[in-house]
Amino acid sequence: MIFHILQQIELKETQRDNKEGYVIKWKDGFRLKVKFAEYVRLHRILTGINERRIWEILRNGDDINQIINKVPDEFYKFVKDTVERLNGEYTTIHLEAMKIRNKVVDMANRKEQAEYIFKNTKYPGIVFNFLDDKQVVDSIWKLLKPEATKPFKEEI
Repeated sequence: MIFHILQQIELKETQRDNKEGYVIKWKDGFRLKVKFAEYVRLHRILTGINERRIWEILRNGDDINQIINKVPDEFYKFVKDTVERLNGEYTTIHLEAMKIRNKVVDMANRKEQAEYIFKNTKYPGIVFNFLDDKQVVDSIWKLLKPEATKPFKEEI
């Protein structure tokens, strides 16, 4: 019966921007929620976005604006803050490793370099990659990989 009633309702014509949908209430107290298509689309985005997903986008060099342009206002701050934090941490590690590399590059031998590196940084692997002219991007992003978390949720 409910399915028959819903088929007769033209919800496409009644959809409103920034609205979730309708609650249909019967006299006996039974209620049925009907969600608008746009709300369902945004909800899917929200439940799929967490720190790990943002990290993947940044690590892969993909355009974060693909997400930012599609999320509702309540979610925008979370995405922007996470992007800013991860990029900041990436830059901090990169600069620290490069600074240590610049101090040891002219040392007499690898043993001297290694002693200095292990005493003065939390990121010896990154410094050694710099010294050996290897890529460091993937190594730094791996250090920043967030734990698996539940999708974004804003407490009110």
